[in-house]
Amino acid sequence: MKKRVVLMVLAVMLVGTCFAKDFVNKGMIENASPKNSVLVYGFSSEPDIKLYYVDEKNNWECVVSTGNRCFSLPPAYKGGKLVVKDSSFSMQTPTGKKGSIIKIYKVENNEWNVNVPKDKSLYFMGCHSIMNKNFFTLKGLEAFKNSSGPKIVFGMPSTEAEVELSIKKYELKSLKKLLKDYKKTDWEPLIQERIKELNAELASKK
Repeated sequence: MKKRVVLMVLAVMLVGTCFAKDFVNKGMIENASPKNSVLVYGFSSEPDIKLYYVDEKNNWECVVSTGNRCFSLPPAYKGGKLVVKDSSFSMQTPTGKKGSIIKIYKVENNEWNVNVPKDKSLYFMGCHSIMNKNFFTLKGLEAFKNSSGPKIVFGMPSTEAEVELSIKKYELKSLKKLLKDYKKTDWEPLIQERIKELNAELASKK
């Protein structure tokens, strides 16, 4: 039991050490608006991932958490390139009678990097997983289903069309969270418009 507690404390300390100096966002756009910046938003299969993003071209950097899977970044420079420089996600894994261990995961692929468009004010960066590469693709889902270890596979998409539909639903969910965060700002009409478009697309698939 003591060993388990020590492992948990060490894991928390590691996460804190990685991000303690980076909690202050830098290079944020003054008077950010849809005219001079882009709201980048996305959906994660794991909650509470910490991501340290840097746009070296524009001297912009921030630390964000995926929270309860729906997340957004501070307004980013149009045409910028957001690269994950550091990341952390911890998961407690049962180990039978010995208790459990906490494993720290990091982003090990470029799926989470973002090429910010020059001609948009809203940009959905997609759905991603820190533990499963290309998870929100048909190939990625099939690999997950065939992998070892316990999992729940009921209701998972089994065709390209179902995957696409699923991603649209996750984008809609992310937009509703974004709308709450940007209520009564210049972004609100754009978010409402995209929500309306997605609702129409999803209704046509029923």
